[in-house]
Amino acid sequence: MGWLDRLKSSLGSKSSGAESTRVNLASIAYSVPTVAADALVFAMPTQASFEGAPQFHEDEWCQIEFLRRDALATIQATLARYKSFELAHRLQHGWAELFSRELSRAVVVEGADAVERVAKIFGAAPTNAPILTTTSRSLGQVEGGFSIMPSPDLLLYGLGAAFGGRSDPR
Repeated sequence: MGWLDRLKSSLGSKSSGAESTRVNLASIAYSVPTVAADALVFAMPTQASFEGAPQFHEDEWCQIEFLRRDALATIQATLARYKSFELAHRLQHGWAELFSRELSRAVVVEGADAVERVAKIFGAAPTNAPILTTTSRSLGQVEGGFSIMPSPDLLLYGLGAAFGGRSDPR
């Protein structure tokens, strides 16, 4: 199976004999309360950039973030807005709406070799940028992104300084 077929199959296949069920879309709750409102640019992965690239749902982008200490006041204000949002939109099993986080990010690790230096701290090597998906399709590979996987259960990723002015691992 080629790399593009593996990408397509990672999103699941649909069999022609499957029965369909109608669901009222308004009854579906969100499984996460908050998403990053980053304006990402996506590129079609090449065979070389596809190999080893982590793939995950777009809602998982920046669910844990490393931010500079001077962003504390902004983070506290965002958390206060989120608390009001939570009171209004929390359901027994999920969320009625999504809270979009719009945080101004600054470079956390400075320098053209920032990604390599962070990877070295973890004894790992940088790998290809993440490929983000929706439930039904691939959005593409994050342009200017990077990934570092120090262990099978830890993935650091983000945008390099040349793309969006930051090189902060997430």
